Amino acid sequence: MKTTRTLTVVGCLWLGVAVEAWAQGGLFSEFQAVSVAAPGLASAAGNGLSGASVVSADGRFVAFVSAADNLVANDLSRSALGSYLDVFVRGLATGKTTLVSVTPDGATSGNGHSVAASISADGRYVAFESEASNLVANDTNGAADVFLRDLQTGTTVLVSANPAGAPGNGASTNPTVTPDGHYVVFESAASDLVAGDTNGLGDVFVRDLQTGVTTLVSASAAGEPGLDASRWPVITPDGRYVAFESTATNLVPEVPLSPGQVYLRDLTSQTTKWIGGAAAGAYLSFTNVVLTNLSSGALTYFSFNAAVSDDGRYVAFKAAGFSLPTLVVRHDVQTGTTELTSRAGTAASPNIEDASGPKMSADGRMIAYAEALTQIDQAAVWVWDGQSKSSNLVSVNLAGTGPAKGLADTPAISADGRFVAFLSDATDLVTNATDGSFQVYVRDLVNGTTRLVSAKADGSAGGSCEGAGPTLSADGRVIAFESFDGGLVAHDENSSDDVFARDMSNDSVSLVSQIAPGLGSVTGAGQSSTSPNSISADGRYVVFVSLADNLVPNDTNEQGDVFVRDVVSGTTRLVSATPAGVPGNAPSFEPVLSADGRYAAFVSRASDLAPNDANTREDVFLRDLQTGTTTLVSSRHDGTTSADGASFRPMLSADGRYVAYESYASDLMADVSDAPPTSTFGSNDVFVFDQVTQKNSLISVSVDQPGKAANQSSWPVISSDGRYVAFQSRGFVMVIPNPPLFVGPGLFVRDLAIQTTHLVADLTSRVILEAPTGPLFSTDGRWLAYQTPSTVFVHDLIAKSNETICSSCSSPSLSADGQLLAFESRPPLTVVREVRVRDRRTGATMRISTGPDQASPGNGNSSSSRIAADGRFVVFESRASDLVPNDGNGFTDVFAHDLVSGVTLLLSRSQVGGGTASSLSVDPIIGPDGRTVVFESFASDLSTGDLNAAADVFLLRLNDADSDGDQLMDDWEAFYFGDLTRETHGDADGDGLDNRAEFLAGSNPASAASVFTASLLRAPDGSRLISWRPLGGRRSEVQFKNALNDPQWLPVTGSFGMIGEASGFMDSTAGQAGGRFYRVVILP
Repeated sequence: MKTTRTLTVVGCLWLGVAVEAWAQGGLFSEFQAVSVAAPGLASAAGNGLSGASVVSADGRFVAFVSAADNLVANDLSRSALGSYLDVFVRGLATGKTTLVSVTPDGATSGNGHSVAASISADGRYVAFESEASNLVANDTNGAADVFLRDLQTGTTVLVSANPAGAPGNGASTNPTVTPDGHYVVFESAASDLVAGDTNGLGDVFVRDLQTGVTTLVSASAAGEPGLDASRWPVITPDGRYVAFESTATNLVPEVPLSPGQVYLRDLTSQTTKWIGGAAAGAYLSFTNVVLTNLSSGALTYFSFNAAVSDDGRYVAFKAAGFSLPTLVVRHDVQTGTTELTSRAGTAASPNIEDASGPKMSADGRMIAYAEALTQIDQAAVWVWDGQSKSSNLVSVNLAGTGPAKGLADTPAISADGRFVAFLSDATDLVTNATDGSFQVYVRDLVNGTTRLVSAKADGSAGGSCEGAGPTLSADGRVIAFESFDGGLVAHDENSSDDVFARDMSNDSVSLVSQIAPGLGSVTGAGQSSTSPNSISADGRYVVFVSLADNLVPNDTNEQGDVFVRDVVSGTTRLVSATPAGVPGNAPSFEPVLSADGRYAAFVSRASDLAPNDANTREDVFLRDLQTGTTTLVSSRHDGTTSADGASFRPMLSADGRYVAYESYASDLMADVSDAPPTSTFGSNDVFVFDQVTQKNSLISVSVDQPGKAANQSSWPVISSDGRYVAFQSRGFVMVIPNPPLFVGPGLFVRDLAIQTTHLVADLTSRVILEAPTGPLFSTDGRWLAYQTPSTVFVHDLIAKSNETICSSCSSPSLSADGQLLAFESRPPLTVVREVRVRDRRTGATMRISTGPDQASPGNGNSSSSRIAADGRFVVFESRASDLVPNDGNGFTDVFAHDLVSGVTLLLSRSQVGGGTASSLSVDPIIGPDGRTVVFESFASDLSTGDLNAAADVFLLRLNDADSDGDQLMDDWEAFYFGDLTRETHGDADGDGLDNRAEFLAGSNPASAASVFTASLLRAPDGSRLISWRPLGGRRSEVQFKNALNDPQWLPVTGSFGMIGEASGFMDSTAGQAGGRFYRVVILP
């Protein structure tokens, strides 16, 4: 039996409340992660991207950079966007990972990004740059600095320090430490590292870590800084020589202007040589090109990418210029001679880092470099031998007849010049199975053999290694590299780039970016997401998409897959499965679920989910989770193969029988004339697949030509009972009379029961101006909500009439019976979007996302609202920080508003200490039962063991219980009194209203100041305006009597709306009648 709650005009104040939701014994009867790893499949790899690796000369250690925060236990610092990049060192023999970018007490990681690691020969010292301010004391410059970490003593020193020992007054970057850890060379824009640095530009410096003295490298003969910027330094092992690039013209006499030149500084003699000047002679000698200075005195070429031998005698570099070939040359500083190693080096710029070489052996004899080939997008790696004056092809094909077919680049050479590692996408370098992705190879120039470094255990190539190039130990035995592949080692399930090291002496590979013991994530090792219509009617099953490959066994496709989670049994099943039960060979997405959880429709580019799928495009599939069979929905009409065009956006009827979807295919039906799928515009149509008949029906059909498709039709939605399909279309031939042809689309509904189509709205009614974000049906199939960019409407499918709900609003959501409609509103006088609910029966509009006063909007945008089928709860996301107490995380959070108790609940609540979660939470969806909510979150503290640093899907069940039967909802009673012991008729605040009355009114039972106020104004025409503060999201109705002794109260006929921050109702029927009495009734 329905009940109503009444408030007289002079009654009590009506207030809503906002609370933090708690899971145990409170507002949540259940809270759990949905996207969880299968037992025994926790990822061994870190929970973030790792790369930029460099191996120590002795091959025992690898330094690298990672965004993962579970490689060590003390990586605890976070930014607003997640974990900071940090520098780590992995001991290959010990299996221990050490945090390098760590605070002085070792308690946590730096509070800024740390990158650009350089490691000493024995792995003791690591130089790096960091934006963190807590690695050393008094780092207050607010800029990147260069540091050196001594892993033996556990101390960090500031390298980019001024004479007073404080950080420089500008950013310092790009450090390199000498093999013994004595010197660090780096770049800096600071002007106070040495005296007299007044150029205000980037310079090159060397820091002696033993004496604590910093020396300006990019200095003129007079010791003055260059007149322009200097960069990209390389230093000899003894710290005497530094090669670098500069655009300054005063480092040596008579250097013309150019985009950049290579110099060599002797720090012992304090002299600088212009190495790049040798390129002019090289062009003349080796290409017959005479380089002359332009009239402006500028050079027509630039030199860059220097490499220097250990003794500083040889400098290899590139020279290039407009309309000039790119030369790779070696200059002998001792004799002054220049030798050509290549006329066709890959071109680049002195302003960017170039990984294509040249790279030099320790003695300067061997020069490795990449050389462009005549074919487009092809290059080869070579090694020039300074002794024989000849070049050896490194990236040679299996036949030994020439370069492998593909791109080879980023060479690295061992100290003795015997081994060269490189990246290549060629498929004819080795006999191992490769797929055309970039892989790491190493060439033994003595034995003349090439080996695949980035190989799986079975010898086949792993996933792409495109990115930073490989690095070698001095003897070439250990090669460090990065790869996206999850099959190089066991349990690498993080779906991200990781760092690996292969020992070529025993052909073993180890995961460098490995998690610390005990820090494996319970949640899946990859991003997961969900979508509307993803929850079964009983809330037991949730379908979702995930990039994680450890949710089920044998997921090795490294693609997004569709899964379904049984939250009762705690099991996850693969939906996008082949007949063999393994994931498809391409991504799957856009899942929807039937009400009983048996059927899931989805889109996939995979070709092996069902027989005869040969179109290599998106197709729609239907998976029967009971029988484990998959049907190709978007099949050619005779079932022999897949359709000839892409299909997507599936929607299911509640029983799973009908699948509505959009398709560009022209052969889904034999008796339909459709535009060919090769058309880039206009050949899309809407279809419905019937599981019973196993046939497709055309929905966007021409009214006067039943066998002809209307085309230009999209975004279908289907009613729960499968009778109606609404869709957007520019094909106005579907109704009679045909509306005028407009640029914008119209909104149509097809009645499958009687096979008719009617127009809901078009441009002639100024309704559809661009693609809607709806439409959507009420569960009972009577109502259809839709929107324009600024107005929300509800269409009556029986009366075929439209009702305007609101203006300056969007994103409608209907209760099952269509009475309540939630939407987003941006009133003209506010700057934030807010969530509201409209009661279509009474005309009342209620604010949902309210601030502390429960009347005005919150202080941030609220959106993505969805109302429960029974109309009790509205879920939404919000950037506002004042909807509930203690919202201090600075992220979007997920909330639910209870329209019965007037309580706003924080759903994305931290399970560690309460309050809002540690990161972004979005996209709440409420299931058909009105109590099951799923949402996505990047937070790590919503459940124990969520260490994957990725978006996960979570599920909770809202508690609407009155467990003690006192007619006071448990959540309301617990919030105000802290327990459930209060009596129904108690009056805690002594204001004359008992607890039951206060609950019904939404007022505060502990405050006598909670009084309801309303005002009554009479206009000259006799109409009355009743206004009151909106209270807690309650639904209400204004009723009247002309005399108090009238037998009953009657509903007022009039208009309802918001008047400023108040709810207002205009009674236009009062006329010139004398007295009229009003009351506000709180509806169930």
